[in-house]
Order: sequence, then C-alpha cells, then structure tokens
Amino acid sequence: MGCEAWREVLSAQLDGEATPHEQIMLRAHLAGCPGCQQWLAWAVEITRRVRMSGTGVSSRPNRHRPRPTRRGRRVGNRGLSTRKDLRRP
Repeated sequence: MGCEAWREVLSAQLDGEATPHEQIMLRAHLAGCPGCQQWLAWAVEITRRVRMSGTGVSSRPNRHRPRPTRRGRRVGNRGLSTRKDLRRP
C-alpha cells in the first residue's frame, strides 16, 4: 500500500474510524516513513485547530451568498414564502 492510502487511514484514525488492525499496520508503516510522520503531524495540528474553533467553518457569515428560493421564486424577508408563492402553479 502506498503513502496516499496510508494517509487515508491516518485521516480515519484522527476521526476515530480506523479499525484495530489498521491501527497496528499504521504504527508499523509510520515507524519507517518520515513523509507520513510529517503528514500526520500536519494533520493533527489542522484537526486540533478545527476542533478548537467549535464549528469547523468560518464564523463569519457569507454576505455574498444568494438568498434561498422556493420553486424558483424569491423568498420573503423572514425566510418564508409569501402567500402568493404557496399557491399551486
């Protein structure tokens, strides 16, 4: 198995999804692969930062996102369709 596949297993391990067998094999691979050791250190740091942020995404709202629509019509100011929008076509 190449390093790309091992990095997927490393990612699964960080998420708590690696099987016990994968964890054993992963330790053996990491013992002899400085590239994967470095990748793991990087991934651990990124994972820590995301988890500490509490959301995993930017807390700033996206002001440039288009407003939601229903059936191709614009939605009213409160996020609800107007009565006219609820009529059957």
